[in-house]
Amino acid sequence: MIWVVLIFGPPLIVASTMLSPQGFAFTMNAVVGYAGIMLLLLPIGAWPLLLIQAVAPPRGQSRLQAIISTWLGGAALVSAVMNLLATMLEYSPHPLHLDPTGHELIAYNPRAGFMLGAFGLCMLLSTGCWGVLARVLPGSIALRGAVVTGLLLFGAVAGLGYVLSSPQAPAPTRSPPNLSLEHIRPGLSR
Repeated sequence: MIWVVLIFGPPLIVASTMLSPQGFAFTMNAVVGYAGIMLLLLPIGAWPLLLIQAVAPPRGQSRLQAIISTWLGGAALVSAVMNLLATMLEYSPHPLHLDPTGHELIAYNPRAGFMLGAFGLCMLLSTGCWGVLARVLPGSIALRGAVVTGLLLFGAVAGLGYVLSSPQAPAPTRSPPNLSLEHIRPGLSR
């Protein structure tokens, strides 16, 4: 589980920082706060997953290691995802409290943050679904399927976002008719 957190956690945190006007410190405080809450709620909400880890732990891990790894890694990953979703939902094109010192390490770039966050979530969802099948399929097939499915899902999400956010072209307008007096009565001028 540590590899999943190391692969998907940093891009989700970077995307949250790119979207948040307050910056990196605010994002890290939120992720740590969500992780504390998730450490308490994960055993209640994800007890079937912890039970599966106890019954059939991954190769090379004891049952206790598998449960603790899943519990801690799941809490960290869920907190990063929840922080990203909260930051995406509170996005404003005109931020009121932009903190330039909070963006010295990671620039404030909402468009790139949305794209990176969407890519990270699509790949995480894809690898999670294919990871379930990895116990019965060969690893190379599951990995290829996860990458292809994640890229297709991201393409669909990015395409839908582009279609929904692209500015509408104004309707063609006719030029106003010439309403001079000469047009109504020839030979009459102003």
